[in-house]
Amino acid sequence: MNYFCGQIPFSAMSGKIALIIKYFNHYFLAQSKYELHSPFIYKFYKEILNDHTDYAQYKSVEKLRRRLLQDNRFLSRADLGARSPEFPLQKKLITIRTIVRRSSVSPRNGRLLFRLSHYFRPENILELGTSLGLSTAYLKAGHPEGTITTIEGCREIANEARRNFETLGFGDIVQRTGNFDDLLPGMLAESSPPDLIFIDGNHRKEATLNYFNRFLQHIKPSTVIIFDDIHWSDGMDEAWTAIKRNKDVRVTVDLFTMGIVFFREELSKEDFVIRF
Repeated sequence: MNYFCGQIPFSAMSGKIALIIKYFNHYFLAQSKYELHSPFIYKFYKEILNDHTDYAQYKSVEKLRRRLLQDNRFLSRADLGARSPEFPLQKKLITIRTIVRRSSVSPRNGRLLFRLSHYFRPENILELGTSLGLSTAYLKAGHPEGTITTIEGCREIANEARRNFETLGFGDIVQRTGNFDDLLPGMLAESSPPDLIFIDGNHRKEATLNYFNRFLQHIKPSTVIIFDDIHWSDGMDEAWTAIKRNKDVRVTVDLFTMGIVFFREELSKEDFVIRF
């Protein structure tokens, strides 16, 4: 595949069009708050999704984001997961500002991660895909007393994330660097079951389902799993469908950019599509 300077690759363009079509399908299928008959999900919508409080903790993370968006330093990007067409395969160096613009969690979704952490108060958080640490910081800010472990495949980017954590006063975040498949078995065997898991790493169907099935052996009914980019590709659509059908899953929430999974045994098995 050839990439041309100043032009959008055809595969990237067609991918964006497909994503727009998926979004409109999601928009028209989405349930209003009046259709959320589950008391659990109605409360989830009211107290988390529809919480418009301007929390003071947002400011420090978003100040860091603004600084990073002005940072033209190059990092060597070694991506172990699925690449976006916006990142040509031969491109090894990338500026920090470009990583933030194209790969980091958006302010809207970052604030949602904060509210999820703030609401559920998870003692053990596990994140796959640190990047520059913005999503990690939102999760940590939501419940500073909790323990968060985050895994990043690229050492140079992980080192930059560490500096960002120190800037925010989050020096106790536990970082692991390497391939998820190599690190996860030992980590899960040695630690307490995670209360909240955020998966934002390898956006491939097979990898996503492998991580999910591995986590099923190490979670508890109260665990919450958040998947990023559930409609990023046809493969991710298929992975999300398989996750929804899993017998251990009780409730799923499709927010288009993110999917949230609950395992609480007292909940009826239901899937919700909510406009966010």
